[in-house]
Order: sequence, then C-alpha cells, then structure tokens
Amino acid sequence: MKIAYSILALVLAIFLVYFFRSTITFLGLLSIFLIFFITIFFQYKSNFFLIIPTIIFTLIVVEVFLLNYNHFIKIVNFTQLNKNSEIESHSKNENNINIDDNNKIENNTKKPKKKNKPILQGDYGKKNYMKLGGTLGYYPNCKQLNDYDFSSTKILNDKIIYDVMYNFDERCLRNTGNKKNNGSKVLFFGGSFAFGEGLNDQDTIPFLINESLNFQYQVFNYGFHGYGPRQFVRILETENFKDQKSQEKLKFVYIYIPAHNSRIHCNENWGDNAPKYKLNNNKIKYVGPCMNYYFSIFYKRSKLLKFSYDNIIKLKNNFFKRNKPKTIDFFIYANEIIEKKFNSKLLIVNYSQTKMGNNFLTSNLNILDASSSLKKYDENKLYILNDGHPTGFANKIIADLILKEL
Repeated sequence: MKIAYSILALVLAIFLVYFFRSTITFLGLLSIFLIFFITIFFQYKSNFFLIIPTIIFTLIVVEVFLLNYNHFIKIVNFTQLNKNSEIESHSKNENNINIDDNNKIENNTKKPKKKNKPILQGDYGKKNYMKLGGTLGYYPNCKQLNDYDFSSTKILNDKIIYDVMYNFDERCLRNTGNKKNNGSKVLFFGGSFAFGEGLNDQDTIPFLINESLNFQYQVFNYGFHGYGPRQFVRILETENFKDQKSQEKLKFVYIYIPAHNSRIHCNENWGDNAPKYKLNNNKIKYVGPCMNYYFSIFYKRSKLLKFSYDNIIKLKNNFFKRNKPKTIDFFIYANEIIEKKFNSKLLIVNYSQTKMGNNFLTSNLNILDASSSLKKYDENKLYILNDGHPTGFANKIIADLILKEL
C-alpha cells in the first residue's frame, strides 16, 4: 500500500507536468508534491531514511522527463498524425473513392510547411561574444578576447537573412565612425534596435547621425542585444563618462520599443544577473542582481528548477503588483540623474508603429514619438524579413527625426 501511494502521487505529478505546463499547473504540481511528501511522511515517519531517497528519486524522474519533454511531444504528435492518416484513408475507402485518385489529390495539395527556427552563425556565438556577469548582467566580451570585430550570419531554410560585422571601439561600444576627440557628444542607449542587430555599422542609427553631422560630433552607442531600461539606469548610476565630458553638454538618447516594458522586471529569458530594481517611496532603487550567481549556474542546468522558478516569478508578478516599478519610473529617474549629474535632458525615441501611452505623452519627459512617421511605410521596408529588427532604411527615417531634436 505504501508503494501504491508513492507511485500514484508520482504519476499525478508527471501527468500535470506533461499536459499542462503553465502557471496554473504549477500550483497543481506543487499541491501534488505536497500531498506526495505528506503521504510519504506519514507512511515512513518512523524511518526518515526512506523519505529522502523517495523525494530525490521523484525529483530526478521529473527532471529527466522535462529534459526530454520536447522529444516526447514529437513522438505523441507523430503517433497522432499516423492515426489521423489511418482514419482519413479508412473513410475514403468507405465512400468508395478510388485510393489512387486520392493519392494524386493528396500529392497535389500543398501541405503546410513546418516552421524552422533561424540559425545564427559566425563569431556571435562561437567566440563567447557575450560574457555573463558585471553590473549589467552580461556585456560584449571584446576586451577580454582582444577582438573588436565579430561576424554574425542569420540563416533560415538555407537562405541568408543577413551577413554582417559588429565592430567595437576601445570602450567595447559599437563603432559609430568617430573621428574627433572633442566637441559635443551624443550618447545612445537601448537594446538591439539602438545597437543595430542584423546591420553593419554604417546602417545603425548612431553611425547615420554621426555621418549626417559630418563626424563633427562624437557619438557613442551604449545599446546592446536584450538591454532595456534597467541597464540604461544602471549605466547612468555607475558611469561618470569622464573621458567623454567636454565644455558642451552631453546629449542622451534612448531608443524605446514597447517590448522594453517587459524588461523592467526579472522575468525575461536572458540576463539572469541583470540589475534588479524595486519601487521605494515612488522612486526606483537598485537592490542587486536578479539572481544569485551560484543559483543561476544550477538554474541554467536544471529544467525542473527553471520551470519552478519561472512560474514562481510569474505568480509573484501577477499577484503582488503593489510597489512594482513601471517603465516610466525608470525614465523619470534616468532624466533626474541626467539633469543632476550632467546638466542635460533625456530624449526618448519611440521606435514603433504603435503610439506611446498617455502616461508618457503627458509627462514632462522629452518624447519623440516616431509612430506616425513609420506608419507611412510598408513593414517589409522597415523590418528585416524573418527577423523583425529594423532595416537601414528605417534607421535613416529615425535618424533624420532625431537630428531635428538635437
């Protein structure tokens, strides 16, 4: 009877994980495990040495299952596909339809192609292009590798989406074509749109602006893949820009997209050690990294731990919304730092066809909403096909708009 209880609890736990891998299921899974542990405790309370191995065995089984989850799904789908084929052929025979004719019809019917994932090649992954750690969670690894030029090729179904070079300067910032060591300076921040993912240096917004200004300014690109408002604020808090100060004001530009709204909490699938902020007296405050470094090592290697942790974070974000910072809180705080430390103002550029919310537009922040300008053009001209990042054509539109504000 004791073994039957253990097996039943284990089967129920696996059933939940297999069929309903969602936040609600996580609660169910947690409940089943609690029932399982309580059952084991009362069954073996006289001998704790039986409880511990049983729990460990259960966790290992679930871990192995999760690691092979995708493989199991493929088997189930394949089996189901074969069943459907048998049912279809059986119904055709019952309706006295010639099987050979059916085969011709089936062969002529276009079957939906399976969507393949794009493949990234080049130095982007092979040379440890990104390094985990630091106050931002991760950063370009060019200084440590003593390599400032990285290739990146994206391929889908044997077709090249882009084949580009990412060149960095001595600061490990994306090359913007700077030629002068003094004069006014413009600093760009943001994620991949600011960085220029999928584009060569000369097609990025900072480079295009520098080129339009005949390289009389110094332009710096602090944008990087996956960065958001948290990294932006942390850079402002920790960086003095000593070698970039001059008699002229530093100009700060943030390239914003709506996706950045989900990058202000610790719930994205990258940057485990990224900076974490909480709302304190209506102001955001840095409280450390999102995840302890040693915990993140186990997190990356365990599907069960990742599954549990991710769902706990989702539950926390859904049920405990009080004192959670919003995107605008980061920009208001960033603007305060810029005004206080550098006697300048922040320019926020909405690089989207979606208009910014009223909380942005009615604030005292300096907003450049490019949505109406971008809506005039076809999306195929604005974004790289099968990628979603902006084209050089789109960047030129945004660069021209920014130039009017500088």
